[in-house]
Amino acid sequence: MATVCVGPEFSPDEQGRLRLRACGNPPEQAWPYPCPPVQGNPLRIDPDCGVWVPPRAQAARVSVFGQTAVVNLAVPAAFQVIETASITLTNPSDCYEAMVIPFLATDVDLELPAGSRATAAVRTASNEILQLTNPAPSGGTTMGATHVDLVQPIFDAAPIPAGGTKTYTWNIEVGDGAGNARWRAARWQVHALMLAGLT
Repeated sequence: MATVCVGPEFSPDEQGRLRLRACGNPPEQAWPYPCPPVQGNPLRIDPDCGVWVPPRAQAARVSVFGQTAVVNLAVPAAFQVIETASITLTNPSDCYEAMVIPFLATDVDLELPAGSRATAAVRTASNEILQLTNPAPSGGTTMGATHVDLVQPIFDAAPIPAGGTKTYTWNIEVGDGAGNARWRAARWQVHALMLAGLT
C-alpha cells in the first residue's frame, strides 16, 4: 500500500477535493467563463509524478499568390486546365492535428466578341463558378478584359498531422467556349487558416 503525504499547501474544498494553495496564499477567483468548470483543461500526472496540462491550441494563417503569363488563346468547348493553385502548409502545433480551411480566389481575364453569342466559363476545384455570354449583335460592343474575382471556400481539405507539412493543389479551368471567346490570363490567391487543438 502506498502512503500519500499531503502538505499544508493542499486543503480540501466543500466537495472533498484537494485544492492547491499557491505561494503567497493568493485570493481565490471565481470561475470566469460561461461554460461549466468541467470543460476546463484539467491537471494531469505523468508516470514520473510530474504535473502537466494539455498543450495550448495553435492557429495560423498563410497566403500565397500566383498567375499565368499573358496569352491570347481560344476558350475550348471542353474544360481545360490552364493553371494550378498550390499552397504548402506546416502545422503550427507539434502536439495536435490541424484542421485546414483554405479560401481560393480566382480571377480569369476573358474576351467575348460581339455578334456570335461568345461564351466562356471558369471552373475551380471541379466547381463551375462563372459563365459569361456576350449577347450583343454584330457591330455591338466586345466584352474585353472581362473578369470577375470570385472566392471559393474549400471545406474538404485533409487535415495536417501534428508537426507535419502538406501541399494542397486546385486546378483552374476554362471551357464551354463558343463564338471565338478567348482568355488572356489567370490569377489566383489562396488564404488558408489552420486550427490545431481547437476542434
